[in-house]
Amino acid sequence: VNFVVKQMQKICNAFNIIIYTYICSKMLKIKKYKNEKIDKSELAISIIILLISLLQTFLFNGGRSIAFHFIVSYIGIYFFYYIYIYKFKLQKRSWIKIIGVLAVIIVLYYLMLPFVGRKTKYNSIIYTTFSLGVSVPSLDLYIKEDNSKSNQIGEETFSGLFYTLNKFKIIKYDKPLTHEWYSFGDNGTLSSNTFTSLRSYYKDYGYFGLIILQFIFGFIITLAYLKSKNSKNMLGYIIYFNYFYILIEQIRDEQFYSLINVSTIANVVITIAIYYILIKIQEKRGLLQSGV
Repeated sequence: VNFVVKQMQKICNAFNIIIYTYICSKMLKIKKYKNEKIDKSELAISIIILLISLLQTFLFNGGRSIAFHFIVSYIGIYFFYYIYIYKFKLQKRSWIKIIGVLAVIIVLYYLMLPFVGRKTKYNSIIYTTFSLGVSVPSLDLYIKEDNSKSNQIGEETFSGLFYTLNKFKIIKYDKPLTHEWYSFGDNGTLSSNTFTSLRSYYKDYGYFGLIILQFIFGFIITLAYLKSKNSKNMLGYIIYFNYFYILIEQIRDEQFYSLINVSTIANVVITIAIYYILIKIQEKRGLLQSGV
């Protein structure tokens, strides 16, 4: 994909998470205090931008996964503001809404198959539950059948760093960013190449490295959460929840250490820049809300 197009995608992603966080905060503030109103045209434009930002992810490799990342971020931001910022309590009605949202996500996950060039003869429940639960059996098969180690130490755990070094011609590294497939079900009609994040740690560093790397991940992600929670403005929440999907993705594949690359730095810088540009626009319009 062209370099300029990639940067445009980063800008779209930044607008997506920033605008959603702003609208989510504002709507919950109205729900809490009941003395404010939201501009309907502003809300409509925001929803359009969010939908377009989600749809554009399908123009790139791994579109369904990227869309899933956004949805996970949306849910995390909503409940963070709902529980910690505006002090709402999760009641029975709230849990019904959560279950409803999860059901919709499962259906959409299945319906998105044609958009990514895939098809299956299984129904949505079998396909989705298989996708969510197959990582551990796949990891078990991998450990039993393929106990080989990485050709270069750390190449799977720190794949983002390896590709960045290759981009700047510091090292030669062009290994495809995919894992081998294992077959399950009747006549191997269901297959998977997801093994949880533990596969990369184990392949690169063995059991000892697996324990250390998981500990470091837990420590850093907890520290990042506490820092964002104590942040005095919305930016801390935005940056943290922009990568909140990693907590969920750990059940599928390594996503944390692979963030060590130039693209992550560019994403953070663009997000910060757009955030402050939007803040300036809001200040000029006289719409800057307290807490933003």
